This record gives sequence, structure tokens and C-alpha cells, in this order.
Amino acid sequence: MPALHGRASGPGGPGGHPGGRGPVMACQAPPPVPLSDAVCRYFRVKHRDMVYLKFILEAYEGTNTMSTVDNVAGIIRIAVMPGFVAEMDDLLAELGRRVTMTPVSWEQEGE
Repeated sequence: MPALHGRASGPGGPGGHPGGRGPVMACQAPPPVPLSDAVCRYFRVKHRDMVYLKFILEAYEGTNTMSTVDNVAGIIRIAVMPGFVAEMDDLLAELGRRVTMTPVSWEQEGE
């Protein structure tokens, strides 16, 4: 098994964890979920709130992605990954109490 940081041996034995808990394995991210499998929510938000929302939503890594689809109009898309829709809807409801997020319909070719 490959050792982390290219060390052939070190604390914990060859390729081992410094705490002696066995080999250290490099973690691989799961393959990305196609956007077509995601549940998309569209909102109109103030430009100053886009950064705040992006910051909060990025903390929920792997559950969603936020994209700006119309910067002039302030339209964002939040693509929620399958299996996280209920949790993300709860989070979006809470965020909607903190910043103005007006749900909008958005249809564009290719989306």
C-alpha cells in the first residue's frame, strides 16, 4: 500500500500512521453526481447575500452546489444532491429567515 507523504517507513511501522494505527490511505472523493440527477432550487437574492450563502452552503460539502445563473438579476441555482433534499430544504428555510431568498422559476436551454 502506498504511504502518505512518500515515506516508506516511519512511526507506526512501514507506511503506518504516526499513532501506530495502521497504514495511512489516501482518500479519494466519490465520483461527482451529474447535475441532471440533482434537485435544483432557484432563488433571487441580493448580490451582497450571494457570498454569505455560498460560504454557508459550501460548509455542507457533498450535499449541494450553488451557482450564479444570472448575475444581473441576482438569480442563483442550488443543486441539491439526491438523498439530501429534505435536509437542504430545512437549511434553505432557515437561511431564508436570515436573508431574502425569493424562489423563482428558471428554465434555460441546457439546464
